[in-house]
Amino acid sequence: NVPKPIMADYENNIGIYEYIHGEHIADVKEEDINEACNFLVKLYELREKKESEKIQRASASCFSIAEITGIIDNRLNKLLGTGEINENYRKLHDYLNLEFLSNYNEILSWSKRRINDYGLNFNSEIENKERTLSPSDFGFHNALRKENGEIVYLDFEFFGWDDPAKMISDFVLHPGMNLKETYKRRFIRNLIDNFKDNKNLENRVKVVYPLVGLVWCLITLNEFLPLDLERRKFSNEAIDEELQIKQLAKSENLLRKIKMEYKYELKDLL
Repeated sequence: NVPKPIMADYENNIGIYEYIHGEHIADVKEEDINEACNFLVKLYELREKKESEKIQRASASCFSIAEITGIIDNRLNKLLGTGEINENYRKLHDYLNLEFLSNYNEILSWSKRRINDYGLNFNSEIENKERTLSPSDFGFHNALRKENGEIVYLDFEFFGWDDPAKMISDFVLHPGMNLKETYKRRFIRNLIDNFKDNKNLENRVKVVYPLVGLVWCLITLNEFLPLDLERRKFSNEAIDEELQIKQLAKSENLLRKIKMEYKYELKDLL
C-alpha cells in the first residue's frame, strides 16, 4: 500500500516510484480507518528491524512534552513578530494575545499537573522502545484509492522516528481531513490497543493531544507568515486577505474545540 521504488540516485537525491492510478479519498469509510491503523501498526512492528536504526527523526518529531511546547513557542513568536501591518494582522495579534495565549497557559498548566499525576516527565524523552516509525504527514489527504478499492499512501518526505502519541494526535486533528467523531474514536482506541507494550501511551495521548491541537491552531495561520508572503511575491500572486480571515476563523474554531475536549481528558474520544 505504498508506491514501489523503481530506481534511486543517491548522489543527486532523486528517486523514481511507480505511478499510482487512483482517486483522492473524499468519502472516508470505517474500513479505511481500520486500514490506516493496520498500516501504522506495521510501521510500529518494523521499528525493531536492524535497518530501522539508520532512519532519522521524522520532521517536527517530538520525544518529550517540552519539545512540543518548544514548537508552539517558536511558531507563536514568528506570528507575533509579523507586526500589525494591516487590519488582518491587527485581528491576528488580537486573537493571539487575547485568546490563544491565555488558553495556551491554561492548557500547559493542566498538562503539567496531569504529567505528574501519570508519573510522566515534562522534559525527559521517551525511550527508543516507546517510539515508532511515522509518515509524519499521515492521512487520507496523502493517499489515493485504486479502482479495486485499495488505498495507497503517498508523500513520505517527512518520514522518520516519532512519539506515537503525537502521531495519533496529528492524524485526528489534521485539518486536511474531516473525520467523523466515531472514526476518530475508532482510530485512537485501535492504535492504543495494538501498541500493547507501550504502557504509557494512553496517558501520553491525553496530555499530548491538546498541545498538538495548539500547534495545529498555529499551523493554520501560515498564510500570515513572511515566508508564505515571499513565496507569493516570487510567483506574482496577490496576498489573499480573504483566505487569511478564513484561516483565522479555522484557528479560532479549533482552539474552542481543544479547550472543550482537554478538560474531559478525551473521554468522548477514548
